[in-house]
Amino acid sequence: MPSLLSKVTPRDVLVDPFPHVVIRDALAPDIYERLSATFPPFDWMAADQPPERRDPGSNRRFNFEVRHLLHDPRVDPAWRAFAEEHSSPAFYREFLDVFGSHLRRDYPALESAVGALDSLVCGVRRVTSSVEADVLLTARAEVNTPVVAGPTSVRRVHVDLPQKLYFGLFYMRLPGDDTEGGDLELFRYRRERPTSPDFRADDVPETLVERVKVIPYDRNVFFLGLNGPHALHGVSVRASTPSFRRYVYLSAEFNRPWFDDRPSEDHQRSVL
Repeated sequence: MPSLLSKVTPRDVLVDPFPHVVIRDALAPDIYERLSATFPPFDWMAADQPPERRDPGSNRRFNFEVRHLLHDPRVDPAWRAFAEEHSSPAFYREFLDVFGSHLRRDYPALESAVGALDSLVCGVRRVTSSVEADVLLTARAEVNTPVVAGPTSVRRVHVDLPQKLYFGLFYMRLPGDDTEGGDLELFRYRRERPTSPDFRADDVPETLVERVKVIPYDRNVFFLGLNGPHALHGVSVRASTPSFRRYVYLSAEFNRPWFDDRPSEDHQRSVL
């Protein structure tokens, strides 16, 4: 199966407000339709949770881990092939081919902290031990449940965990879903990045940021962004709806943070 990055070159990388790509019609129509028709059902995702967390609630996130996509016999072979491709060393190399120059330019100390990027050993998150691999990849199916308790956002402005190298969203909107909202929004700080000890990059007040771009939640649309201290993003408010919001989440994680997500005035650093 071709990867979601198979059509992408370094020239496709957009740098405002942080390096990212947006690919529409990311997969061939026949492959996309097969994946869409056999998307793992919510019941499988709920069953993977403790009993007290299986209630769909309103606009809650549930996922079906990459290890299940790879090994659960109920999974369609197309999904198994998709998961294998997007949690593989080959996909990591594709990522480096596209984003490597931006990583080395924006974070020149990164390789001294984690090692040469093109020599790192790749594994699969929650399959491979972090002792066996330098970077763990995932590609898991996710949903946000129907919005039944009034319009909400599943998550507003934040930066992903500082051990993550990249984060991706492959949108798989259900046919007939005309719900307003659920789009990916990219932000930047209005002024300098805050240095207060109370500042949390995983929950940034919207008064501190301005929206730069909106990537509409749609069918067969792929976003991949370079994580970092300025990779601010969030999901727009979804209107009340009976529809699930479906997507695949991709990431690569080191076994420790590579940037400081809670800077202080006397400790301004972007990488370890």
